[in-house]
Amino acid sequence: MEARIGLATLLKRLPDLQPSDIDTPNWKQTITLRGQKTLPATW
Repeated sequence: MEARIGLATLLKRLPDLQPSDIDTPNWKQTITLRGQKTLPATW
């Protein structure tokens, strides 16, 4: 729930936020929680 609130607030404050490198995602090497190590963005 906290992530949902945080992301919604971030997108409201930075409406032009866009991922900058979506062709080469850098995934974490874990089996318990899938996610990216970084998510480069521009605004």
